[in-house]
Amino acid sequence: GYLQVYKDDGVKIFETHVEPDKDGDFLDYEDVRVLGSHHVITIASKAIGENKSRMDIYDILSGEVIFSTPSNNVRNLQISPDENYTLFYMGSKNSNATYKYDLLNQKIKKIMEDATLLDFSNDGKSYVLARWEKSGQNPLTGNEMGFASLYFYKGDAPQWTKRTRSYESS
Repeated sequence: GYLQVYKDDGVKIFETHVEPDKDGDFLDYEDVRVLGSHHVITIASKAIGENKSRMDIYDILSGEVIFSTPSNNVRNLQISPDENYTLFYMGSKNSNATYKYDLLNQKIKKIMEDATLLDFSNDGKSYVLARWEKSGQNPLTGNEMGFASLYFYKGDAPQWTKRTRSYESS
């Protein structure tokens, strides 16, 4: 099969030949998005006894997959405004973390456990992650109490951390 992506005005911006997975199965596309002007991301899956899923990031010019990972637990994928890297949250039973995939040198790095992206700076050189932490239970309502910690990163180096006041979550 072929994967083809068109702009709203009908102009094709991307096309690639789609190969079956290692078992010979073709996966069905659930989501296809253009990330900036240089990358296309796809989420594909198929229920065949066990669920199969895959997230691929393609380079628009070459049509090549530059990054691929199982997509069952990938969430909150965002590309930086400068289109140099992407941050995404990947969760499983054993680990929940935000990862950075550098689109220029094609390397992946775990940034922080149990934190998710809030936002990028306009130039993409900085970003803020957030993590919810439990602090107990409100004795009057029975609802969980906790606070959010905000982590400001410049490049891959943490610059500062701020914590919100404790608040209730129902």
